[in-house]
Amino acid sequence: MYRKLPGSDTLTEYATGLVYPNGIAADEVNKVLFVADFTGLHILDLVTGKQSWLSDGGGTYLNGIDGLYYYKGTLIGIQDSGNQGDRVVRFYCLLFNVDR
Repeated sequence: MYRKLPGSDTLTEYATGLVYPNGIAADEVNKVLFVADFTGLHILDLVTGKQSWLSDGGGTYLNGIDGLYYYKGTLIGIQDSGNQGDRVVRFYCLLFNVDR
């Protein structure tokens, strides 16, 4: 992922290691960017630049999300399993210990 800072004409690399990012959503105050890619969900702290992988503790699978939306402290995703098991999912950000 790349970004362009205000007042700059240059694109700079911002996030690395993402595999086919398919969903991007920001929290309500634009401090956190959630990115869904082929491997799962990632969080980018827009203040510090820290990048981390979100874990659900093994409760479900987080990969295969093709669309991602942030709504009232939750992430809503369209999850493509590659077969008829496609689904709409909702994850509560507090369960991920996301410090917003």
